[in-house]
Amino acid sequence: MYYPIILIPDQEQGGFTVLAPDLPGLVTEGESMEEALANLQEAAELYLDDADEAPAPSTLETVMEHEEVREHGATVAFADIDTSFLDRRPIRLNVSLPAGLVKRMDEAARKRGMTRSGYLAWAADLAMMERRKAC
Repeated sequence: MYYPIILIPDQEQGGFTVLAPDLPGLVTEGESMEEALANLQEAAELYLDDADEAPAPSTLETVMEHEEVREHGATVAFADIDTSFLDRRPIRLNVSLPAGLVKRMDEAARKRGMTRSGYLAWAADLAMMERRKAC
């Protein structure tokens, strides 16, 4: 979904700050515009982590009235923020795994009071978070 964002260049130290007015309080930065925009998706996912749905995007006219734009000449752009992570409907999958791995997963899930599916979802989410931190 395309959301209006506000790009604010740091005149003194370089880099950019990105505000997403439809996600009040969400602020991300980067040493370049590309880095600041790349950080926006992760920031939006953290911001909306407990949300049931994403807010509707504001109109361009509404964002143009934002203080940073009116008084400081910041740039307004649109960013494609992927909100599909909010879709928490279960989907049935058919996967093939080594028998020994399944046995170890089932034991680990049992120790945590989880189902196999819940454990796999938790482990996959954990692995993806670790990968994002490493990048």
